Amino acid sequence: MKKALSLIPIFLVLSIGLLQSSLGYLPARDFAVCEDGSPRCFIVVGANAAPEDAATAQLLFEKLGDSCYQYLQVDDGYLKAHVTIYPKNVLFQDEALSIEQLASHNLILVGGPVANALVMDLVEQDLTTVAFWEASDGDVISFGSVFSETCHVVVVAGSDRDATRDAACAFISSVDWDIEQPAPPQTETPRATWSPPKKIYISLGGTETLDGHEVCVTDIKIFEDKVSGTVDGTPFTGILPFQIATDDDSIRIEVVNSLMSAQGNYLVEIRYSYLG
Repeated sequence: MKKALSLIPIFLVLSIGLLQSSLGYLPARDFAVCEDGSPRCFIVVGANAAPEDAATAQLLFEKLGDSCYQYLQVDDGYLKAHVTIYPKNVLFQDEALSIEQLASHNLILVGGPVANALVMDLVEQDLTTVAFWEASDGDVISFGSVFSETCHVVVVAGSDRDATRDAACAFISSVDWDIEQPAPPQTETPRATWSPPKKIYISLGGTETLDGHEVCVTDIKIFEDKVSGTVDGTPFTGILPFQIATDDDSIRIEVVNSLMSAQGNYLVEIRYSYLG
């Protein structure tokens, strides 16, 4: 199984001393997408960020949405379908996230400390500096478990809006967003299918056995196109053509025609199929 994020050190991490160089790369696990194809992270942009930063966040959001899917069970197997992801579920403004949300999801923070309050929070925790981001040509840096013990924070930013977008594009191109899932389980026994319809003629007063069911014709009204009879002793009647209801869902019996033979006998044409 491939990981949701590649750990090959493609990301550009500029050193500004021991503080910045001590930061690790992205965590060695599925950062953005869960194994079931659902999103695992929030994308966060500053509430007062420039429209260009919001567009960059939307770019990341659309890439994440393209990579998220789920398996849906349908009648004839399984269907791999995209999960419908709305911005309110993944894309947030920095001031809109609760403490619980910060602690329960991986975070992609878009924009530097001036544009994103959560990145400024990292500055206040002495995890990075404003000067670093003011000089950045566009960086993607992991800050590890900042807001919780299990979830990680990644900053995608640069010295200006264009540098931030460049960082996002590098992030997208260097990440393996998709997860290979094993093929969904298949039923061990093949699905039953209906047999091709079989045709049989039953004479008035006669009885035939159709796949274990005794069908008898008791009355034929030629001019009214009406036929009556019994199936396993249960009466039926109807105007042609009609399907006979039975207690067994594995057989279909349809009365399709009434006619007179060359010998002057009244006959009923019946078609039936069985589930095999």
